[in-house]
Amino acid sequence: MENYRKFYKESGVVRVRQGNFEYSVLREKDEFLYLKWKSTLIYVRIGESIGYNRDFQAADMKVMMEEKEYELSSTVENRYYLPWKEAPDTSDWWKMDHTEREVLVKGAVRLWVGVTEEEGGAELSLKAEGISRVPIRLQLCVPSGAVLESKSFCMDTYPGASMILRDGDVVLLHEGQRIKIGPGYGLHAFKGHYSGEKVNSQGYTIYLNEYVPFERNVRLMLQGEEGDILE
Repeated sequence: MENYRKFYKESGVVRVRQGNFEYSVLREKDEFLYLKWKSTLIYVRIGESIGYNRDFQAADMKVMMEEKEYELSSTVENRYYLPWKEAPDTSDWWKMDHTEREVLVKGAVRLWVGVTEEEGGAELSLKAEGISRVPIRLQLCVPSGAVLESKSFCMDTYPGASMILRDGDVVLLHEGQRIKIGPGYGLHAFKGHYSGEKVNSQGYTIYLNEYVPFERNVRLMLQGEEGDILE
């Protein structure tokens, strides 16, 4: 089908296709947004690293099909295990019954992500409130074997490599497509290094990094075909 727009309520999945552009929005998934222009696929994640949480997963999903808008949100508590009141039967962490331990909650972070469909792409709006100075990482996972260019540079993308887009826009050139991404922001250089985090080993990652609290907007738009004369 050339065009479709469907919300699978039980599974929390929105799937849309408009000609050569298609996207999916997913509830309760690390990779919560997929965008595809012909064969060029970009997927989106957000690194939180709060307590035992590593990535944003939307617990709540609001779908406005007629407006072509979607809102994902979650609240993550900063939780710590307190010392045992009585010594456990084992010194092996993985064999301990941690349900017997008290947990201390020291604040929380509330994160909202809006996705608005536009002609040839989408705009993401991010808002975070709660524990001050928690580093949040918007991760745009793009194909390797592509080219990134801006007014200041032109570079190849390699598997497992990454960059922090600190300001302005960048254009992804991949299999004939020109995808404009931005504006960037990079207030910190923390890319995550805790155990349990997924690594984009097959593709290239563009990081946009902020501290809680913040509000940011980012657009991913088809700019045209390679070789087009742009104004």
